Amino acid sequence: MADTPTVRHFAILGRPRLRDMKPSRFARRGAAGLLSGLVVSGLVVLGAAPAIAASTSKITPSFVAKANVACAGFSAGFHNVGEVKFPYPNFNPTNPQPSLLMKVGKYFDKGVRVWESVPRKLRALGVPGKGETTWRRLRTLARRVESLAVAQARMATAGNAKGFTEDVRKLTAVTQTLNQAAHAGGFSESSACAKFFG
Repeated sequence: MADTPTVRHFAILGRPRLRDMKPSRFARRGAAGLLSGLVVSGLVVLGAAPAIAASTSKITPSFVAKANVACAGFSAGFHNVGEVKFPYPNFNPTNPQPSLLMKVGKYFDKGVRVWESVPRKLRALGVPGKGETTWRRLRTLARRVESLAVAQARMATAGNAKGFTEDVRKLTAVTQTLNQAAHAGGFSESSACAKFFG
């Protein structure tokens, strides 16, 4: 897993890949992953995608670009606090060993302050000229991802396997919805926000 990107939470998206775990990718339909614990810290309901797309208006491209600058800053923040490459490639977020879970929690805990800054910084971007409803929905979903990622880090640090796996399940569902809505709203799979959120 030498090419494994930073893991900021755990979530499982779509069918398993690399056996059971890999960091999730934003708007990767049918892909599998684990995102900052989001990742089990991410739910892929492909049948719901058309409904999401139909009810989602595109966000003004210049605003998407502005949001991507913010997301690049979030990613840099994780890098600056030492959350670079996930050091436990054999960690199983659906059946974690308490002793290893606490080490994972220590790794995730480094990025808690970065996660906590996300809602405020997204709100500070204002609203787009087009797609305001879409953006507000994405912001709400991102806030939920943030709160679950922080909770997941706390559960891991405490060695609470049951609470951790429950947060993985919740993150999986929220991340899936966020990924689909963001893609429909105009964020590409290669965007900075795609890389940050999943």
